[in-house]
Amino acid sequence: MLVPNLRGLESALSAGVKEIAIFAAASESFTQKNINCSIEESIIRYNDVMEQATQHKLKVRGYVSCVLGCPYEARSPPTRWPMLRSDCTTWVVTKFHWVTPWVSALRSRHSG
Repeated sequence: MLVPNLRGLESALSAGVKEIAIFAAASESFTQKNINCSIEESIIRYNDVMEQATQHKLKVRGYVSCVLGCPYEARSPPTRWPMLRSDCTTWVVTKFHWVTPWVSALRSRHSG
């Protein structure tokens, strides 16, 4: 279950979920449109989620989206990756993924 914040975690716990996914993004535009906050604010939220998930012994998968591109910005600056990597290394996750959503949509929207 995707969990963007503590309220989402409460819903997951109520549903009896044993594994959750947290998903940061390397794009400010994507983060704003997806979860209505900045990248920095999202990391703070996910740190809170991770703390609670650990207390409840949940498995957590971590994702950083828009690594190679963004549907809103076209490219995500590589300068954001080291910041996100260092912020996310404090997360104790069962799996961690760097992903780019909608690659075919990115290619068609920003080609030529």
